[in-house]
Amino acid sequence: ETITVEKDWRNSININIVERFSDFYLLNQGQIFTLDSYGNLISILEVLPTTTTLPILNFDSRNLVIGEQVVDKDFLDNTKVLYDFWQNDELAPEILYIDINDKYKKEFKVRTSKGFDVFLSRNYDLVDQLESYKNLYNSKIKDGRAISYIDLRVNGWIYYK
Repeated sequence: ETITVEKDWRNSININIVERFSDFYLLNQGQIFTLDSYGNLISILEVLPTTTTLPILNFDSRNLVIGEQVVDKDFLDNTKVLYDFWQNDELAPEILYIDINDKYKKEFKVRTSKGFDVFLSRNYDLVDQLESYKNLYNSKIKDGRAISYIDLRVNGWIYYK
């Protein structure tokens, strides 16, 4: 991430290197990338690790270049809030991936292991939307009711089918 070089008074050089770490996996057109917390592509992987605690983002839109910033830091900070909240709810189905759409960067589409999608908006309080999702899931869905989506993008309303 950063490199600093300083000359020491004893005719020596101190080099400090701060590494950039992967905070997300990004799937795009059949390729797997690692992404840092600023939205920059770090590297390409051959396979997705089978056990991961990192969020998986799906961004199937265009050719990407290592070093390019794909999404902004604010979007990724919101994604971390969403992912952490979701992972701390033991009853929630596993997140398979979170869709990123170039056209709709103010929205999240979460694909779950139970086969339904959850739509959320960055225009409204994310934690409130997640609490609404949790209440709906625990009261109507966890016991086996089949649904295809839950839409929380309209402030104060929940749509599901």
